[in-house]
Amino acid sequence: MGRTLEDRIAALERRTEEVEAWVGIAEARTAAAAVQRPAEPEPEPRLFAPRVASPPRAPRRAVPAAAPVRPRVALEDALGGQVLAWVGGAAVALGVIFLLAIGVSSGWLGEVERTLLAALVSSALLASGAWAHGRRGRTDAAKAAVAAGIVGLFATCIVATAMYAIVPVAAALAVAVAVGAIATSLAVRWDAPGIAALGVLGALASPVMVGAVGADAPVLLLLVATASAAGVLLWQRWTWLALGAFVIATPQWIAYLVIAEPPAAFALAVLIAFGALTAAGAVGFEIRARAVDVRVLSILLLAINALLLGVVGVDVLGAGASAWLVGLAAAHLGAGLAARRSARVSPELTLAALVLGVVLVDVAAVRLLDGLPLVAGWAAGGALFAALVRQAAPGADQRAALAGLGSHMLLALSHALLDAPPGAIGGAAPALAGQVALAVVAAGCLVSGRLAADGRTTLRALLDAGALAILAYQTAITLDGVAFTVALAAEAIALSMIARRHRDDEVARGGALVFAAAATLHALAVLAPPDALVNGLSAPLAAAAGLGAVAIAVAFAALAVPERAAELRGAAAVIVLYAASVLLVTPFEPQQGQALLSALWALAGVGVLVAGLVRDDAALRRAALVLLALTVGKVFVFDLASLTSLNRVVSFIALGLLLLAGAFAWQRIRPRPLPDLRTVPTGLR
Repeated sequence: MGRTLEDRIAALERRTEEVEAWVGIAEARTAAAAVQRPAEPEPEPRLFAPRVASPPRAPRRAVPAAAPVRPRVALEDALGGQVLAWVGGAAVALGVIFLLAIGVSSGWLGEVERTLLAALVSSALLASGAWAHGRRGRTDAAKAAVAAGIVGLFATCIVATAMYAIVPVAAALAVAVAVGAIATSLAVRWDAPGIAALGVLGALASPVMVGAVGADAPVLLLLVATASAAGVLLWQRWTWLALGAFVIATPQWIAYLVIAEPPAAFALAVLIAFGALTAAGAVGFEIRARAVDVRVLSILLLAINALLLGVVGVDVLGAGASAWLVGLAAAHLGAGLAARRSARVSPELTLAALVLGVVLVDVAAVRLLDGLPLVAGWAAGGALFAALVRQAAPGADQRAALAGLGSHMLLALSHALLDAPPGAIGGAAPALAGQVALAVVAAGCLVSGRLAADGRTTLRALLDAGALAILAYQTAITLDGVAFTVALAAEAIALSMIARRHRDDEVARGGALVFAAAATLHALAVLAPPDALVNGLSAPLAAAAGLGAVAIAVAFAALAVPERAAELRGAAAVIVLYAASVLLVTPFEPQQGQALLSALWALAGVGVLVAGLVRDDAALRRAALVLLALTVGKVFVFDLASLTSLNRVVSFIALGLLLLAGAFAWQRIRPRPLPDLRTVPTGLR
């Protein structure tokens, strides 16, 4: 039976709404991602259907607007229309720069003629590109011509002032400002990354390309080009442009300050100008657009910029370096505090400014304090930030406290390493001040980990691990030989006892294993190397003390890591056997020593085998069999080929007797397997 008229009207309305939605999408030039409903079957026609009132229309569905669909460009069109245009623009720009750079050596045109020719060619390129873009459509050739003209005009201004001195600096600056304004305006208005890439970055690189680095005029023109790049970055979020401008411009103004050695006032102005422009280019777009997500590169550029400003300022300002650092720190702190009251600035940027300000304050303190007081102050500052981590609200404040904690501890450690450098390992112990400084940093890490804990197990683990690493380093630069091995073993024992008392302390558990392993490796590498099994020991008492301490440390580690207790106890037993082996062969000749060594290993293997049989411990039995197999291999391979006849006889007889004893013990002590009752007749069960 067919559907009612009401159902058909409702179906027709739904189909009409779908058609209207698709028409709206086409008019807005967007692609709709709506899923089309399956078409319903046509109802059978009815001649005498009753008239019923149509139901109210359902609200129209909102169709989400999709991103504009960019037309696909064929490879042939990309190569012929885009690549050729930008390669041609780059070639013209380089040609103008090469004309200016090698003009002096050529001599076929005068300085004025060369400069005018370059200026005319560059101006013609800029004007023709702008005309073609406005009259002939937005083509890549027009943008490339504009970019080439910008580069050429900047290079012409630099050469005309710095190399040829035919144009006053003020006039060149005026032209450069105009060119920079044009470049900024066109790159933003046309949304043309190519103009920024070729034009703005090419203008920044023009002083280097024409060989005019280290003079006053080029650095002023470089400042204009940097301002142009910053202006573009205020309106466009082009990460590559921010990074490229920083990489190209920063080495040039640093080289100028180092080579030219300008007056302090001018050097200060250069530092402030380039530092401010770099900061504006890095975060200007985020502040203007109220961006919620801040690029990692922006934070990184801010940090590197602050670091370079501090280092270069200290190098070039001389007596005013301390005031410069204080002012730089105050600027970052002031910017961070002001940003906290602004809705435009994200918490991440506020955090970065405050952290950089605090770090710069610490760097300024370096010029006022030194030695242990400075290290203690930084460690105390880190502990203060650790206490703030516990109290700070989740979010930006907590991240700021964490950043302050990490930076202060790193500063304290780096300064302590100046008095206790890594070169002291294996040499003379550093001064007492360096030792105390390292101890202060380690204590600061331990205290900070407990102040900031409050459920933050990862942070506490990192700080505790840092303290243990400092302890190991301090032990390495202070002690050597058997004292170093015994100290590592003692530290492993202490950590094992802590881990046994606090089962949830993963750092203590891991530290016990690491320190025990380090003590073992040092003992095997220095005190009792493997060749001592053949040649004996040069210092038996030291080797015995070191290997004994290592065996005790490994045995204690079994208490800290109960899930690996069997393996660790076995390792301790192997270390004891190794110590007994090297001590046994030391007082004898190599021939006698090897025969006695084979007997010792066989005796130890049989003893472990008997213990495994008595205790019914499969692990002990397997270990004994492995040791006996190793002994058999040594006797039949090494002893048979290397020992004299008498020693060879002793080795084989001792091994044979002990193996017979082991086999006898196995058969007498090892219980026989129970019979399989399934094979026994029913009447005998």
